[in-house]
Amino acid sequence: MPTLCDKCDADLRDFPQPVAALEDEEAYGFVVGLVDPDPVKKGAARRLLPEAWREFSNGDLFETAIALASGLTLDPARSAKNAQGRGPEHFEALTPDMIAAAGRGIIGGEAGFAALSERYRADMDARPQYFGRRK
Repeated sequence: MPTLCDKCDADLRDFPQPVAALEDEEAYGFVVGLVDPDPVKKGAARRLLPEAWREFSNGDLFETAIALASGLTLDPARSAKNAQGRGPEHFEALTPDMIAAAGRGIIGGEAGFAALSERYRADMDARPQYFGRRK
């Protein structure tokens, strides 16, 4: 396990982080496993994929999961123009549970995708747009 930051060489052990409590560790582990440097963990993540997703690369699957999770961070009270961007604040809004929900949307088949869609629908009436991820 790496102990030094690849950007500044800080010893990461000097900055312990709390372990996130998750309801769906398998789905979160799937998303994390897609980009884990350990080939065993990458293989374990790929074994969770339904047939329809197997042709996609790990990078494409990871990007898809992050895009799906990012849709859950949208504040329906903000205008589309004000909510644009991919700055640090956009990614800091992602929670482990959102990432797990997106992972379950991929590995959970129709039921997993339906559960993710239900989370999108929960505040649909508060979003003023007609189409796209802002609806």
